[in-house]
Amino acid sequence: MTLNFEVRGSGTPLICLHGFPLDHRSLLSLDGALGSVPGWARYYVDLPGFGESAGEGIDSSLAVADAVAAFIREELGDQSFALLGHSFGGMISRYLAGVFGGQVLGVAMLAPVAVADAERRQRPEHRVLVTADGWIEKIPDEQRQSFEENCIFHTPEMWVAYRDGVLPGLSAGDPAAVNRINAHYALPSEPEQQFGPFVQPSLMVLGRLDSSVGYLDQLALSESYPSATIALLDRAGHMPFWEQPELVASMLRDWLERVGNDRVRNDRADSGGAHE
Repeated sequence: MTLNFEVRGSGTPLICLHGFPLDHRSLLSLDGALGSVPGWARYYVDLPGFGESAGEGIDSSLAVADAVAAFIREELGDQSFALLGHSFGGMISRYLAGVFGGQVLGVAMLAPVAVADAERRQRPEHRVLVTADGWIEKIPDEQRQSFEENCIFHTPEMWVAYRDGVLPGLSAGDPAAVNRINAHYALPSEPEQQFGPFVQPSLMVLGRLDSSVGYLDQLALSESYPSATIALLDRAGHMPFWEQPELVASMLRDWLERVGNDRVRNDRADSGGAHE
């Protein structure tokens, strides 16, 4: 299956996977932070059935994950790479980290799905920290409702991020494929139970006000990532990289640097150590 993707920069591949039912444009605002660490080629991928990627034959989250795995094998071969996933993309990244094992240099998860069944998630009620004034009435009703229901900061800056990063994906993709995936949203088994702990450098950023996927289930999941930095942000919801952009950017840069340092150490160990 051919997936639509956009590459920025050059170097070691970093596969970036978006949330449900969005597309790769929802993650492009991260590129300033990711691109500030030299040596990374950022692959912003439309998952199958989303954005401009075809959804024919895709009928579950497992099918999505397997299609991305096939894409990685075709595009990268046996080259090492890192993973970054937001929400649904975080769940897919968890699976891929298990499938590819040591080929994955590190994984970053931003508000990842930990429990597929929304009724079983431990999550707070939606809460708005900053309310809007009269400007919000200029937004078309359907778009305004979506924005108000999904964002905790009702500010012009957040609206621009939502308008440019979320709305395009909502109107793109293959609706039939999205419905099929949604009907079989859960993976057959939890990746951590299937593949075991992931020991490479990791990052998990959670929002205490995330009314979509919550944070408590993810904190329990974090035990399977013994080399992870875990951040629980008190003024963030389901879009922490928009709600706390500078803080998340610093953590992403730290994660990429940890991945790079870990790779150097492993390369030296494989070659018998450093020589003077």
